[in-house]
Amino acid sequence: RPPATGSNPRRCRPASRAGRFRVAGTAVPTRRTRGTDKPYLPRWGWNVVTGFGDPEARLFGDENLVEHDRRYAMAGEFVEVVKRLWADEEAVDFEGDYYRVDGRIKAPRPLQRPHPLLVSAGGSPAGMAFAARHCDQLVVAGNSLDKVRETGHRVESVLESVGRAAPLGTTPFAIVIVREEEGEAEETYERLTRSLNEDATMELAADILGGIDSVRALFEEQGSEAAARAWGSGQGILKIFGTSEQVARQLIALKQHTATSNVLVNFPLWNPAEVRAFAPVLDHLREEGIWSPPSERNYSW
Repeated sequence: RPPATGSNPRRCRPASRAGRFRVAGTAVPTRRTRGTDKPYLPRWGWNVVTGFGDPEARLFGDENLVEHDRRYAMAGEFVEVVKRLWADEEAVDFEGDYYRVDGRIKAPRPLQRPHPLLVSAGGSPAGMAFAARHCDQLVVAGNSLDKVRETGHRVESVLESVGRAAPLGTTPFAIVIVREEEGEAEETYERLTRSLNEDATMELAADILGGIDSVRALFEEQGSEAAARAWGSGQGILKIFGTSEQVARQLIALKQHTATSNVLVNFPLWNPAEVRAFAPVLDHLREEGIWSPPSERNYSW
């Protein structure tokens, strides 16, 4: 992550876990990821996150998160510096509003050109503008084709406003359940929603709904308890249920009728059986020319 806390954003407080970076020094993610690409598997990306709440800031010694739009300004400068450090063979001499860099990184550098995949999920005007200027894909919310298509139109407008000609792929977030028998996936979802741990959901929703404006807006007309239950059961995002053929048809429709380039698939049950159940969906998509295995496209996104 680019930093989003502190009165002096140039100071360095690096920390990492499980491949996620929250750093103040632009060279830190640049150097840590430089050997991530492999000749046989050049396929990793960076989800650029700016933070969303004061409790997160306090983890790093600050009382408050930097103001929302300023965080995106900081992130934009941060990403541009990292791109230059990845790409430039000569030393980078940069001094901006938030970061100062003088030097270069050693090889190896990322194999992906012009740079590894950059993704953002900001749905606010500032978040969308950041994605339009700096990213390859934007993760979007929407619980229907119409909502996803509407977001796609907003993205097109933002691209025009920042003068970007290249497309920005939209990536809807979706809950996916695949079962062998018709109606079985829907029954599984209903069973899961009935078993929802409301106390845990309320606690998590208080963090998310309280800190992310674009998510809160999805449920603003509901009371806090109803909003928490709606959020916990995925009411604000796509739900794609059915047999493998039915799920494939829904994904094909998403591709045909919206600006979707990829789908962020979430299995509500985390076990290998869910992944195996999804495999036939990919076979159907391959037959329709919608999807191909990474090995057939040089492991590209």
